[in-house]
Amino acid sequence: DFDGKPLLSSVDIHTAKKAVIEALPLADAAPLLDATGRARFVRGFGADGRVAVMWRPAAEWVAFEPAGFRPGTVAPQRITPDGRSLLLIGTRTDEALSGLYRFDLETGAVTTVLTDPDADIERVVTDLAGDAVIGVRVHADRPRHHWLDPEDATTKLYDMMERAFPDQFVSFTSATAD
Repeated sequence: DFDGKPLLSSVDIHTAKKAVIEALPLADAAPLLDATGRARFVRGFGADGRVAVMWRPAAEWVAFEPAGFRPGTVAPQRITPDGRSLLLIGTRTDEALSGLYRFDLETGAVTTVLTDPDADIERVVTDLAGDAVIGVRVHADRPRHHWLDPEDATTKLYDMMERAFPDQFVSFTSATAD
């Protein structure tokens, strides 16, 4: 009986053996894993067909609806490397455009990380390893990046490539250590 709720599975790349870890609580859910590989947040569709977000602060999944955001706009992006916060994109009830926010996993406090006065935040940009959020991408008249730390090595690489290819939008799909 298919209910549209995906299974989170692992696959051994050497033996191709598949193991089901758990069923996710929402249809068409995209999980966000913590550093241990445990699903902590999912964004998908609830029984009513609307976009929903759930999280697992302890053993059970519960609705994730931080106060002060418009319904259906909260999109978890990354758990911070220290495991203490969630970075999310959402639209505050008193704002017209979305921003990047930090949700403290222990206290529930929400702080603004970055907003753009002219455009919604489209997505986060991570370092080349995909471990840490280093900025965001917006699209007003053209795609633009906003960086959290201008001294970050990956940020400097983006800046160098954007200077080398003026009037082009730079994006990295992969990188090697050499």
